[in-house]
Amino acid sequence: MKPETLYGLLNTSDITDLLAEYEYSDGLFVPVIYQNWAKQNSEFPYMVYRLESIEGNHWNKRTRYAYIDVWDYQEGGSTATVDDIAKAIKNELHMLKTSDNDWGAMQVRFDNDGYVIAEEDYIIHYASRYRIRAWDVDFVKNSDNY
Repeated sequence: MKPETLYGLLNTSDITDLLAEYEYSDGLFVPVIYQNWAKQNSEFPYMVYRLESIEGNHWNKRTRYAYIDVWDYQEGGSTATVDDIAKAIKNELHMLKTSDNDWGAMQVRFDNDGYVIAEEDYIIHYASRYRIRAWDVDFVKNSDNY
């Protein structure tokens, strides 16, 4: 899965309606979703995602992990907003079957999640991981199972 494919999956109204926005260009506001690192002084709540490949056991299969972190600032320490965002992400990604022009057939599965203790007061940090398995589109098309 390409980073832009994952971004497209996360950039749905069920998720983005729960995130802050920033002004991307003159009058154009976009949801606060970052790849790899957030910008300093980002509006809360925001999301950061990254993809990591892992060693596979088949020459035509790739396994990647999508790490998705949600950050919020709540003076009362409430996790309600982050809980809603986490649920929306899980509803979008878990058991999703999709494809892109990089690796064809893919399946996404929820792997694990939890809250991370933040050093700063009132910062809520939720971390989740999804496993993505992808088969090379040419391998699938040329198999007896296609």
